[in-house]
Amino acid sequence: KWCFGSQGIYDEIMKLKSLPFLEEDPPPTLISSVHKAKDIMSPAPLVLLQPEMRVSELIETLKSTNYTDFPVVDPSRDGVLIGSIQREHLIVMLCHTDTFIEGPSSEGQRSNSPPLSFDDLVKDDLCLPTLEDAEANITETDMDMYISISRHIQLSPYAFDEEGSAERAYELFRTLGLRNLIVTGANAKPIGVISRTDLKYLERKDKIERGSRGLSVGSFD
Repeated sequence: KWCFGSQGIYDEIMKLKSLPFLEEDPPPTLISSVHKAKDIMSPAPLVLLQPEMRVSELIETLKSTNYTDFPVVDPSRDGVLIGSIQREHLIVMLCHTDTFIEGPSSEGQRSNSPPLSFDDLVKDDLCLPTLEDAEANITETDMDMYISISRHIQLSPYAFDEEGSAERAYELFRTLGLRNLIVTGANAKPIGVISRTDLKYLERKDKIERGSRGLSVGSFD
């Protein structure tokens, strides 16, 4: 963890991303039990986005939750997971009203503007627009238009089967530096999300419970 008086690269990356730091080893409870991924999912309701959404609906969704990442599903394929998208990217997209379309592509509507470039989507933290910034430039007419989310999604998001080991899920967060992990059920349908905050809660809960029983943090029952 420490090298020449400074923290390791993992620690520094977590600080830069403002993400909760996870210990190197999973909580003893996850190691000594048979917890599955579905057992440690976030209790918060799962919020799914569709490839195309009405602008007003997307804004309302962003207002109703502070999630940083959203699974995107295809309703025409029975809700199968097709990708994910970050909250900050959605806000940037809302700032580009010229990319809005009058109706769903299923009705023959197409955007006359090319997809936003990577540089447009990924901005410095100090330059990121807020949802309020985006709303300030959206008219009542724009609110009834549609936005194509599928053109900017991450096509291969990290996903984990609901029956998979919770310990293995924890290891993925540590080794890959994940913020969230989508949990899928039958037919690759998203059923929940595991976040770093969820795992940090498990760490703290485990330490408290083991402390109350007079067990050391590294011991096993």
